[in-house]
Formats: sequence, C-alpha cells, structure tokens
Amino acid sequence: MPENTALLSYMRSKLRITHDNLFMFLTEYGLESAGALIIVEEGRDVSELNCEYRDITDKLIIELKKDPENQIDLIIALDAKISLAGAQNKLPVRYENGKFLISADNSLAATSHVIKPPHRIFKGLPYNEAFCMELARRVGIPVPMSDIVNIGGAEVFITERYDRAVADGRVIRYHQEDFCQALGINHALKYEIAGGPGFRDCIALLNRSGVQKTSVVDFARVAIFNVIIANHDAHAKNFSFLYNYQPEIARDGTGVTLAPFYDLVCTGIYPLNESFAMSIGGISYFHELDDDAYRQFAGDLSLPYNALSGLINDTIGKVRASVSDIVQSYTSRFGNEDIFIKIFNIITNNCKIMEKASDSLNASP
Repeated sequence: MPENTALLSYMRSKLRITHDNLFMFLTEYGLESAGALIIVEEGRDVSELNCEYRDITDKLIIELKKDPENQIDLIIALDAKISLAGAQNKLPVRYENGKFLISADNSLAATSHVIKPPHRIFKGLPYNEAFCMELARRVGIPVPMSDIVNIGGAEVFITERYDRAVADGRVIRYHQEDFCQALGINHALKYEIAGGPGFRDCIALLNRSGVQKTSVVDFARVAIFNVIIANHDAHAKNFSFLYNYQPEIARDGTGVTLAPFYDLVCTGIYPLNESFAMSIGGISYFHELDDDAYRQFAGDLSLPYNALSGLINDTIGKVRASVSDIVQSYTSRFGNEDIFIKIFNIITNNCKIMEKASDSLNASP
C-alpha cells in the first residue's frame, strides 16, 4: 500500500473505503500490486477476468507537461487501479514500443516497468536515481535495467520491475517480499531507530533464507555502496526476496533469491535527515564513524576485518573507475551538470574517507 498519506486517503475516499477496512482496499486495488498475489473479492472467478490494457500515453504526456509543483500523483491523474508501496510519486506501467499502458479495470494484465516523474521538492531526482543505478551496475551490483526517458518533454526515470519478466509477449509475475515483511515488522518501523532491522538482522535473515553465498556478498557490497553514494534512506523495505514459482521461465537458481537492488539515490545532496536508515556499527552519522564502528560493522555483516576491508577497497576502485565517465555521459545527454557534479563530489570525498577506514580495518588484529 502507498505510504503517501494524501494518495492513500484519495484512493480510499474515491471508493468510499473506510480507514480501517483493509480488505475492501485490497479487493479494489489488489489485481495489480507488488509480487504475484492477485486479490479479488470472495467468490469471484478469476478466470472470468480479461488481460486487457489501457493506453495512457497521451494523458501521461499532458500530465507531465505540467510543472512538477502543479502535478498530482500519477495514480490519481491516470485513474489507475494499481498499488505499490512507498511515498514517492510513481506509476507502474507496461512499457512497449514507446507506448505506456496500464491494466484496464477488472483486468489481470500485469505491468512491466515503474516510472518516476520529476519531484516537486527534490530537484533532479530522476537524474539522481538513474546516475546511482548506472554506477551500481558498473560496480557489479545486481540492479534492474533503468534509464531516463523523455515523455512529452519531461525527462522521467524508468526502471524494469524486478518482480516481473516478459516471456513470449506476456508479463509474468514473480512473488516478492521485502525484508520488513519477511521479518514480520510493520512498515511504519522500517527504520532501525524506530525498531526496524539493522544489518545484523538482515544478514541473519539472508543466512536463514538459504540464498546463495554470493547474495550475502552482494548485500554487503550494496551496504558499502550506499555509504559511498550517501544514500541515507536505505531501510529494510528497500531489500527484498524473490520466490521462484514459475519453473518454466528460465531464471538463475531456484527457490528463494535476493532481489536486484533498487531505490539507490544520493540523498546527501538534499536537505534531508543525514542519519543512516541502518546504523554502521551502532553509529548513525557518517562523520561520526570511527575504527570501532567499522569493526562492529564487519561483525554485523559476518565478515572478517580483512574481508570487509577488501570489499570496501574493491568497491571504491570500481566506483572510481566509472564515476567520472558517467558524469560526462549524463551531462552530455541531459545537461544539468550541477547535480552530477554534486553527486560526484560527495562520492569522491566519501571514497577517500572510507579508504582510510579500510586501511585501519586491514591493520586490525
């Protein structure tokens, strides 16, 4: 369910759903949501539902031509019966041949991508996320394919849905479960300071789940990467499992896998809370990190000191090898040099600081 209270209130009031009637909300908006669950009212025959789409391209262009300050949430603007978690303005779509489609009413048609328009407050957010996702991809972190697309003059971030795959022209759903859900923790407690999971909890969850050891290393690497890019909002709902219930579709491995990483953004360029969503060795602010915090961080990730040091150095090396090229490429494509230089400066400074911390870790007994 959306965490944007205004959007959630609108979705409820439009269909006269009371605040406490969760099941009615799911009945109305549960045909196309996260994962593979399809929720309908009791007694309804799912086989009677069609798989038709509605082309919203023209309406989407009209909405995105508005100044971001005058835009309403895309789910409202496009009258979409679709629901995804999170507070940001975004819209799941089927993106095909330059057209943007959503599920028609009472349709089982699935979406394949998520689009995020320019933000009314956080300037350049689509460029920021596209930049960080591309950097993660070059570093070797598993992420969905994403980019910036121009829709009627508006440059919008678009990403493939990691819980969807397209086979023979049909969108297949895969079930997903974020770490809060997997741990039975309410979404309102997603931040560690509010009682949500920390890195030690996440590593324990990964080890219990039976995912491949490479996934645990990937998780440790993205934890380091988030510190480097100043992503202070990497909470437990930004990590998920995928459950492979479709053996006929070619996928790596079987059973439970760690989902590709998403919502990688340099929040450090905005006037936001600078505390980590999950503390680093019990420390919540980057400028307060010391050798003891990094040593505890290694313990939380179940890594020897030298292994964490090696992973930090390897990640820093790969970031440095790519970040300048991405700045040049994105500035050439989109202009907006200022935002890319800001991100670059934060990343290069954080790399220097973490490199020193890695040296101390490596020297630890």
